Amino acid sequence: MNASARQRELRTRIGRSRRRIDRRLRAIGNEGKRLLSWRTHVQRHPLGAVAAALSAGLAAAAALGSRRLRDRLGREILPLIFRSLGGALAKEVLRQFRSGGNKP
Repeated sequence: MNASARQRELRTRIGRSRRRIDRRLRAIGNEGKRLLSWRTHVQRHPLGAVAAALSAGLAAAAALGSRRLRDRLGREILPLIFRSLGGALAKEVLRQFRSGGNKP
């Protein structure tokens, strides 16, 4: 094989490698964008998204609302939600909410 044929072969191989690397980088970039999108997480975990939205709403209501609203949230609404959810985490959140975040 002469030198010019060898150069053409190397350039062809380099070109193929560049295109392959470019395709892989684009695929990785697209996957990264998809994984960082909130829509992906809502589609994969719809109940978790609803729970997060409910939690954010309750936290905003407690933080921005009146003392009467916070008391009602702590005494009536949160226990009702946690009874339906159950579990140690729910009980701990309720305990923290009732104690105002202070350790007992």
